[in-house]
Amino acid sequence: MLAMTAYAALRLAFSMVNDALGAHPDWQFGNSTEPRVLAAIGYRRPIGVVPAR
Repeated sequence: MLAMTAYAALRLAFSMVNDALGAHPDWQFGNSTEPRVLAAIGYRRPIGVVPAR
């Protein structure tokens, strides 16, 4: 039970840090995930764009 509580707390803290920094999910994640899965996840931040080469 302690391990699950610690895991949930760390995930929440990591999420808050990402929100504070304005970090976006990687574009690789957006390209490799099915659209229906992305719709179900419901990120508040847009997925990053593909970097120009």
